[in-house]
Amino acid sequence: MTIARGTLLGRILRAAVLGLAVAVASTAEPLLPNGDFATADPEEARKPVAWQFPDGVGAAWLDAPGGGKGIRLDTRVSEVAMNDAWNAIGLEDFLIPKPATTAMAEFYGLSYYSDPVVIEAGRSYRLSYEFQGPAAGVKVWLRGYGELKRADGSVEQRKLWESVVAGVGDGEGWHAVEHTTNPTKHRPAVRTVRVMLYAYWPATVYWFRNVRLEAVAE
Repeated sequence: MTIARGTLLGRILRAAVLGLAVAVASTAEPLLPNGDFATADPEEARKPVAWQFPDGVGAAWLDAPGGGKGIRLDTRVSEVAMNDAWNAIGLEDFLIPKPATTAMAEFYGLSYYSDPVVIEAGRSYRLSYEFQGPAAGVKVWLRGYGELKRADGSVEQRKLWESVVAGVGDGEGWHAVEHTTNPTKHRPAVRTVRVMLYAYWPATVYWFRNVRLEAVAE
């Protein structure tokens, strides 16, 4: 049966097909586990599963403004206070060599990492997130890792690539940001990626929630 383009039935069927396509696109399976921070790690209830342990001073896992869970980064905290917090939970890689009493925002800023996520070579990926706080102080990195061969023939895991998605939005409330990139286009050795939430200047409180990483349909 042929349905004329201008008929009511034709319009209804086309609307149904379009609605199905939008529904499929909007329910794409996220590759980044626990991007809404809703689930606690079954082995450590003080942290969200698939994300690093929050120190509770600069980086905290809390109820977010407006509902749900989120990550709060407070860049007003001093370098000395952050070193004390990192020492307390054993994050020695984060320690600042000569910590100052000034706010973290003035030099280092604060970061918070996801666990690694395996990606496919040649694929593009969409990174999206929501934030609260001054957009000028927000960045979210997608960092790619893979094997790097040394001159002596040995191999080590290294950061080989990164892409940054800066905050965009004016005024109070939540702002949504997204960016599409291809981690292996210029760095084919990349095998895994990690999301890094980052906040710096101005020194204030920043929030992040609903972080998603999705493969883009080719």
